[in-house]
Amino acid sequence: MIVNKDKYLTVHWNNLLTFWLAVPALTYVAIVFFSSVLSDKAGFIGTIAIGILYCLIVEQHSGMTLARQVRKSESYAPSEQSLSNKIIVVAYNFIWWVPIAFPVVGLTDYRTGSIIFFLITSTRAFINLYRINILRPEQAMNFPLRSPE
Repeated sequence: MIVNKDKYLTVHWNNLLTFWLAVPALTYVAIVFFSSVLSDKAGFIGTIAIGILYCLIVEQHSGMTLARQVRKSESYAPSEQSLSNKIIVVAYNFIWWVPIAFPVVGLTDYRTGSIIFFLITSTRAFINLYRINILRPEQAMNFPLRSPE
């Protein structure tokens, strides 16, 4: 079976991935936050694992989709990112990883760490939707609130 990149590297497919991967993730989060089925530590570990997997898949697909759109555009001229833009990318991604350390070093409990990580991951998902749906591909490629490429 031959995979057609033009068919799957689209904004439409990115929106579908974002939505359909969010359904099991939100279901898991609801179980963790609103039941006592899992311990706080197990819920924390699962929330982190699902959040990382979710962001890796969706943001990687976004980057590939935008890169493909830009390559197909004849008007795009690559530009070097500014130092401040690079710093924002690093800080944006560092902030996402910080809540993982909070319970480990004793700054918060596992439930609070899960909630903080969930809120940051949800914010990332909405920022990614904005990036891929609202911005022009040329703007989106240089948008600082994204995963590093």
